[in-house]
Amino acid sequence: MWDAQTGAPIGEPLRGHTEWVNAVAFSPDGTRLASGSDDETIRMWDAQTGAPIGEPLRGHTSYVSAVAFSLDGTRLASGSDNETIRMWDAQTGAPIGEPLTGHTDSPPGSGDPANFRTSSNAAR
Repeated sequence: MWDAQTGAPIGEPLRGHTEWVNAVAFSPDGTRLASGSDDETIRMWDAQTGAPIGEPLRGHTSYVSAVAFSLDGTRLASGSDNETIRMWDAQTGAPIGEPLTGHTDSPPGSGDPANFRTSSNAAR
């Protein structure tokens, strides 16, 4: 993580994914960080200490390209190159329902964080 004011690194890099990290999102209250990776997992982290929270969330069958918390911080959504969206309980890591399907391709610019609305940029 980096200090937004100075650009200086804060602590050590968060290690745990075995492939590239494609997406990160802070929980609305700023206490947790979610990351999605080419290793097909989502990991949760304590934003203050950098410690991993629980086991990796597994269910996608291709790389995870997007993660976003619900505005109340109780759910996490993840999008994958396998053309699915999954919902997770942000506290327990349990999947919520079946994967959402219907996409047949990634939309243009889907990797650009400016194209996603989260609790931190919804008012922009």
